[in-house]
Amino acid sequence: MQGSGNSDERFQVVTISFKPEVMIAENDTVAIVGEFTNWMPAIMERHERERVLLEPELVNTFFYSTKLFRGFKYRYYFSVGDQFTVDTTKETSQDRFGRMTNSVDVPLKNEKEAEEGEHDLEATLDELAAEDDFATVSSSSQNANVMTFMRYPSYIDKEMKNVLPKDIQ
Repeated sequence: MQGSGNSDERFQVVTISFKPEVMIAENDTVAIVGEFTNWMPAIMERHERERVLLEPELVNTFFYSTKLFRGFKYRYYFSVGDQFTVDTTKETSQDRFGRMTNSVDVPLKNEKEAEEGEHDLEATLDELAAEDDFATVSSSSQNANVMTFMRYPSYIDKEMKNVLPKDIQ
């Protein structure tokens, strides 16, 4: 992973799905809030109507896909209306503030990458910080296995304003 490798190998596309216990109206939104969104709500998508007709278990299921750096655990929770919740069908734990979260582990590809990962972490963080997609990248001081990707939105779109608390807008 030193300089000449394919940088996309450092990432894995992860899709997180969530099926709220209550039915969500067609025009309402569900957001995911996590380390990979800088703890800002990101609107989750619904499955296309044609797919739901073929797979009825996808009714009221939301999903969010993102590219995450390998070798770390990422915490998240969901915003449904004005309530924050976790997916009770998946493993949960408390964060350092006592808030319940879900998490997703993104493993390294193999043992060699695990050995190299410690040596290349700082260089990788510097590279990521220089890329357009990331404003700041930092390791969490509380847990070395958790990485925080901080993205600062330059604007808040109309859909997001419906989800955000008034004091953030």
